[in-house]
Amino acid sequence: MENLIITQEQTLVPHGYNLMAGGGGNSKHSEETLVKISNALRGRKFTEEHKEKISKKLTGKKVTLASRLKMSQSQLGKKRSKETKEKIAAIVTARWVRKRNKNG
Repeated sequence: MENLIITQEQTLVPHGYNLMAGGGGNSKHSEETLVKISNALRGRKFTEEHKEKISKKLTGKKVTLASRLKMSQSQLGKKRSKETKEKIAAIVTARWVRKRNKNG
């Protein structure tokens, strides 16, 4: 149906605004486009309100074992600065203390 209307109305590029004959939706971004998108999104800052919304949305969400393994694999071999190691240690220690106090 969509293909027919696009053909009849001649809305396919360069005469119109449709990039495809309609209904396809199977196109993928080129490697160049993916790099451009990545660069455009890199370093953007979220407002505190936006961060809060994300936090509420993700609270209580269970991460599958498969996802956890993928995340673990992606971090293997990364070199971390002394400052980063200290931050991670502080977070892990705080988590351990909270868990111990909760159970104890």
